[in-house]
Amino acid sequence: LTTRLVSNSLINVKMLRPSSSGTGVPLFSFAATDATQYIYAKLSTISGLDVYLYDSDFNQIGSRLSFTGSSGTVRNAMYSLRVGATYFVKVEGYRSDYTGSYWVTFNETGNEPQ
Repeated sequence: LTTRLVSNSLINVKMLRPSSSGTGVPLFSFAATDATQYIYAKLSTISGLDVYLYDSDFNQIGSRLSFTGSSGTVRNAMYSLRVGATYFVKVEGYRSDYTGSYWVTFNETGNEPQ
């Protein structure tokens, strides 16, 4: 199951330690609204994240977005995508840090979501 992302709407997610089978790793989906899309992640109570983008065949696009920081730290990555196509965002705790919460979203403007 995936959670559908809405452009510029930050979703607050609580990160839980995944099982050995990988279940519990959050997976989000969205349809590209423009040829240029920005994926955003914002730290809350977790100290770091690894964020991956996949196409509809689950091929990874680009490099992972990895970052650490304090609450409120925001990072983004820009991607050139096909308008209307479905993409998936996977979020994992940075270096096995799987406890805490964060926000995630996407948009086409490059302006940080509020």
